[in-house]
Amino acid sequence: MTGRIIESDSLPYVTNDLGDIYGRRRDDGTVEPFDPDEFGWVRPRRQLPTESRRSLDQIETLPGFSVTVEPGLQLVPGRRPQRLPRKLQWETGAAPPAAVESGAGFGGRQVTYDCLTNALGILARRLPPRPDRSPAIVRDFVGGRRIIVDYQPPPLERGGAGTVYVLDDGEAFKIGYTNGFVAARVADLQTGNPRLIRTVAEVGSASPDVEKHLQAEFDQWARRGEWFERAPLERLAADAGGWEGLLRRRLPPPPGDWEIITSDANP
Repeated sequence: MTGRIIESDSLPYVTNDLGDIYGRRRDDGTVEPFDPDEFGWVRPRRQLPTESRRSLDQIETLPGFSVTVEPGLQLVPGRRPQRLPRKLQWETGAAPPAAVESGAGFGGRQVTYDCLTNALGILARRLPPRPDRSPAIVRDFVGGRRIIVDYQPPPLERGGAGTVYVLDDGEAFKIGYTNGFVAARVADLQTGNPRLIRTVAEVGSASPDVEKHLQAEFDQWARRGEWFERAPLERLAADAGGWEGLLRRRLPPPPGDWEIITSDANP
């Protein structure tokens, strides 16, 4: 695992590729394990389990999310003091590793976190059901970055209908249905899945019957539950000129009436 060292006379740390601290450098140059939760910036009720935390790459792949990264203030983190500084003006050696701020969603204040992935994981859960909390600003004090996370619900719902989606985790495709936000469904499914899940396509103004229809169309490639073999469906999509073409061939007629959004990164 590669890392970067935050130099300080008394608090040198090593971070992983996700931007989280995982080690502390000893005087002899070796690195000892360090759990950033020891900083104590997160109250227990806001602490996410490791499998629910999100990397910056995962946030960028969630449907409806957009991320802008700018240079920001870089500080050496430290343990949470009993009294926070006025106006939340952090000093190096006594700062949180990460903080989230948003006038709409967080009352114009900063919420502190022990690691960047915990802060991003919270946003992955909170923004889809509450788009009014967007945009949120993540202060990555460890990496010296200001991360603007914006969420806009995909414009697919019509008449209160739901969405049929196709997801890809690198090994199989999932065809499912939700009457909520697809991004929230992806965030739930990502928990416990070590492979990155991304959205391939969304079909708007759909119902559970549409989900069952598509699953029946691809039944010969079914693996388990709502998951289907990846290679055959990729070939079908390529032959149809992309996922939109494939779905229009397999959805109930008339094919031109369906609202379909596909990822530009997929064939």
